[in-house]
Amino acid sequence: MCGRCMATCIMTTSCTVPRGWLAIDPKGVLAATLGQTAPAILDHAIAYGCLSAAWHHEDRNAVDENRELAISAAIRRVLLSL
Repeated sequence: MCGRCMATCIMTTSCTVPRGWLAIDPKGVLAATLGQTAPAILDHAIAYGCLSAAWHHEDRNAVDENRELAISAAIRRVLLSL
């Protein structure tokens, strides 16, 4: 998030549900801007994803529930790799 739009910082998602473009922050500028560490932001993202999955489960929306859980699992793998 350096202010420049570079091909290495933007990618499309490959999941079956079209979600558009994602921006990545390899240097941790976003985390520094928010006054948080990257692991703390990832922890929040995992919690949000699990909560969202629970809401989808409550609504009997298995497709979105599974998508949220898959995203949370992917974020957890990134967190564990730090």
